[in-house]
Amino acid sequence: MLLRSILKWLFLLPLSLLGLAMLVMLPFIVLIKSMVISYSHGLSTYVSLLIGSVATFVVLIVYLLVVDRLFRHRFVMSLKTKFIAVSLVVVAFNGYAMFVLSDHNVKNRSIAKEFKDLHPILRVGLRTWGLIDNKLVITDMSRTMKDY
Repeated sequence: MLLRSILKWLFLLPLSLLGLAMLVMLPFIVLIKSMVISYSHGLSTYVSLLIGSVATFVVLIVYLLVVDRLFRHRFVMSLKTKFIAVSLVVVAFNGYAMFVLSDHNVKNRSIAKEFKDLHPILRVGLRTWGLIDNKLVITDMSRTMKDY
C-alpha cells in the first residue's frame, strides 16, 4: 500500500508542477498570441495591444474568481476591487514591457536607444520572453538583409 501511494505521488507531482507552470504562463501566452493574431488580421497596432490586454484581463479575472471560489470567498475584495487590481496589473506589465529595457539584456547602451523604435508588439513580446530567459541579450535591431 505504501509503495502504491509513493508511486502515485511520483506520478502526480510532475503533472501538478506542469499544470501550475501552464497556469502561470497562460496570461502571457494569451497576451502575445491575441496581439499577434489581431495585428495579422489587419487591425492597428494599438487596437491589437488593447485586444491583447483585454484578453489577458479576462484570464486574470477568471483566475481571481476561481481562487476566490476555491477558498470559499474568504477574500474580502469586491468584484470592483478585483477589476481595478487586475487592470492595474495588466497596464503596469504593458507599460513595463513597452518602455523598460534592462541594461543586462542589451549588448551596449546604444542598442537600448533603438528599442524605442522597435514595433510595440515586438517590444511586449521581447520583454515577456526576457522574463523567461534572463540571459537574453539583444544585439543590433537595425540590421538589414545586407548585414548578413
